[in-house]
Formats: sequence, C-alpha cells, structure tokens
Amino acid sequence: MKTKAYKLAADLGVPEQVLLDWLKANGYPNARRGDTIRTEVAQAARRALGRGGSATLPPTRATGSVRPVERNSAALRPVQRDSGVVRPPDRPTDVSEPPRRNSRASEGFRVSFADLLEEHLPGGMEALPAGAGPAAAAAAAQRPQPRPSMRPSTGLSNEEVLKLRLTRMEADRDQAHRELDILRQRLEADQLRLREALAALSAADGDRHALGMLRQEHERVLLERATQRQALQAAADERGTLEQTCGELQQELVDLRDQLAGADAEREVREATITELESAVQREVAWRARALELERVVQMGNSLHGLLQGLGLEDVRLQADVLRALLSDREGALGLIRAIRQVDAAALTKMISGRVTRTCAHPLCDEIARLDDRVRVRVDDASRCEICQDSPDRRWFARLVRECARAGVRRLLVIGGSDATQRVLRELAQGQPLDLRLVADAEPAPAARVRGRVEGCDVLVLWSGTLVAPDLSAPYEAAAEAEGRPVVRVLGDRGTVAGLARAVSIRLARNHILAAT
Repeated sequence: MKTKAYKLAADLGVPEQVLLDWLKANGYPNARRGDTIRTEVAQAARRALGRGGSATLPPTRATGSVRPVERNSAALRPVQRDSGVVRPPDRPTDVSEPPRRNSRASEGFRVSFADLLEEHLPGGMEALPAGAGPAAAAAAAQRPQPRPSMRPSTGLSNEEVLKLRLTRMEADRDQAHRELDILRQRLEADQLRLREALAALSAADGDRHALGMLRQEHERVLLERATQRQALQAAADERGTLEQTCGELQQELVDLRDQLAGADAEREVREATITELESAVQREVAWRARALELERVVQMGNSLHGLLQGLGLEDVRLQADVLRALLSDREGALGLIRAIRQVDAAALTKMISGRVTRTCAHPLCDEIARLDDRVRVRVDDASRCEICQDSPDRRWFARLVRECARAGVRRLLVIGGSDATQRVLRELAQGQPLDLRLVADAEPAPAARVRGRVEGCDVLVLWSGTLVAPDLSAPYEAAAEAEGRPVVRVLGDRGTVAGLARAVSIRLARNHILAAT
C-alpha cells in the first residue's frame, strides 16, 4: 500500500535525508519528505535500506573502533580543547540523526573518535557539503590526496597513522558499497522499467495486430456492403418486374372469373336440363316396370298373396305365420318350393342375399356370421369369404365391429400408430356403424384438446410404449381416467390392425361377460 516518505524512513529506522537521497539516486530528483511513495517503490526501498538490505547504513563499532564520516554532519570542525578536556564545538542538533552508541563519557574522555579523525585527516579530505549525493562523495574520494608523511607534524605515532589510514580505507569501502547498492537499485529499477516497456511493446504489438484484423474486417464489411447493395438493387428491379407481372395476372384473373361465371351459368342450365331428362327417364322406367308387372300378373292368373287372401288370410302377419309353419317342416318347404313356379327373381335374390353369407373355414368368420344371424355357406377359397377375404386385419376388424355393437360402443379413439396402419383402419371403417377417430404421432396435444377428444369417445385405445412415445399417450390416459373412460392397451412391438382389433374385442367381451354375471 502507499505511504509517506517520512513514515517509510521511520519504519526503516533511517534518517529521512538518507531515504530522500536514495530516491533521488533512483530516478526521483524532486522527492520530498511529505510525498506519497508507491507500493513497488516502497518495497524496493525496504529491500535496499531495510535491516536485511545490502544498502543499509554501516553499523557503528564498539569502543575504540572508527565510525564512518557522515555526509551531512556538522561535526567536521576543529575540536576545542579547554583545560585538558577535549570537547566538540557546539553544533545544531539533527533530529533525524540516530543517537551515537559508541561515545564514551568515562574518565574525562568526552570527544568521539570521528572528531579526532576529522582533526587529523590530511588537508585534501575536506568535508562534503550538506545534501551532496553519492556521486559527489565518489568524486571527492577519487581526487588525488597528498601523501601523508610517516611522521605527521601532529605528533602521532606510526600506529595511530595506520589506524587513521585504515579508518579512511574503511570509510571509502563503505562509501563504495553504498554507491554499489545505489547502482544496483538503479539497475533493478531500469530492469523493471525495461520489463514494463517490453510488456507495453508486446501490448502495442497485440493492439497493432488487432488493428490489422479490424482493418481487414472493415474492408470485408465494405465489400459485403457493396455486394448487399448490388443484391438489394437487383431485388428492387425484380420486385418491379414482379409487380408488373402481378398486375397483368390480376387482370387475366378478372377475365377468367368473368368467363367462369358465364360457364357456371351454362352448367346450371345444363344440369337443370339433365335433371329433367333423368326424371323423365325414371318415370318411363317406372311405367315400364308397372306394365311388366301387370302383364306378369295377367299371365299368372293368381298370385300367392291373392291365394292366401282367398283362404281368408287377409292379415299379412297371418300369411307370414302360415308360410313359417310350412317352411319349418322339410317336406312342407320342399312342397312349397315345387308349388311356386313363377316368382319375382329380383326381390327374392335381394331377400336371400340379405340372409345368406359365404364364409371360409376360419372359426372366427363362422362366429361373426352366426352373430349376424345369417345362413352360412362354406367356400373353399378364403379370398371368396365375404367377411375376411383372406385378410386377418379385415377378419378381426369385423369381429371388433360386432363386439362394439353388442357392448354399445360407437366411438373409438386410437392414439398414434404408423401411417400405413391408420390408412388401413380408415379403409376398413368406411360403411361400418363404428366411428373410428385416429390421432397421429406428430400432432400436438394441448390439455383442452385432449380433454375434448376423450370426452367425445367411448373407449380409448393406446399402442405400446415401443410404438408411441409416453409423452403423447400419458395425457390421454390421465384424461380417460379422470372422465371414467375405458382404456385398452395394445401390447407388443408390431402395430398391426389385427392386433389392435383383437385387444379391443377381448377387452369388450370380458367387460360384457363381467356385466352379465
């Protein structure tokens, strides 16, 4: 997080001027104590000037060691001696200077070793001005210094002179270390700026590539726009042509409608004429039939009805009872047939065809004829059977019609099934007294339509789940249960008409048996 310069110096335990010098040496020449330091700069300063950094201030030595010369110290002045006690001259107190821990105040020795060093340094090592940077200290250290004599005029011994030289070398070494740390920090800052510049360059390359892509996209859009304009112009031209053609066709349609109206009028006249001709033909046929009947009656002399009336059987019911009594006996029936020589062939054929049915050897066809109360005539060829015509679907559908008639079922609702199966069911249901309603698989099934269909049927027929999806059959089954309608499920995976008719017939027959018991 960001912090102030003076707070960072206090946190690091260094003077504020040291932190400001480090900032000026690392690319911040106008740094002040109240400026806000960014997070990455504060972290770099902590690494450089912190307790674990390599650019921290050199630690002070114990008693008898030499403390390096401070750049901004005001103590680089000649010491004053007063009555045998050495004390430094008065100087202003620097609040930012850390307290000296290596000074000695015992046994009357009240001057620091740095003051003695400053007093006995050669003339070329003058004090640096306040605020001088590391570059000024390095320049001052590189200037040629006068070689001190082996015996300085101050009266120091060789050992003291060597100590002074050692102290100077240590100070130069510490100064070189500090400058090296500053240069290293600058190098790290330059490397950081270099990485940022490389990242910015990479981002600029990406932007340039994106700009190129946008330019290509712009060119493509312009080309597509021109193409669309051409297509739009072509469509406008075609629209004009179509409108003109449409106008011409409308005029032709008006003419055709007029012609059609005239043709309809002529057709009505012709139909009226044809109707009149047909009525005349029917009247002519009726008169001819009446004439033939009168001629036949004259030729016969007497009719069966007249004979019965002559016997006193005026009522038709009494005549029917007499004939039934004659036909109940085999001999009487044969005698009646021999006695009747001339009959109305057309009327008799119609009566016989309504009571006689040709059936094959299949027991189901025989049972259907028996349920219709007809006389069964056996044929060897199943294709001549009037009930099945050698088709299982037709045979079982006929049984289904008889079972529905006996159970009082008039409407069947069949859900699903293939197109071929539904087509066969429609063909078989034509002319039958059974109303068969079919629902296709793809037909939508809203709730209102499902409920209306189930309410209008007597029995609901559902195919197995392998033939019809449960999503289609489930709503119909639920509606049938709610309305109390019987539900018949056709089992198996073969959707045949015979299987459907067999399942429904068996279910209706079972219900009839249960209701009878």
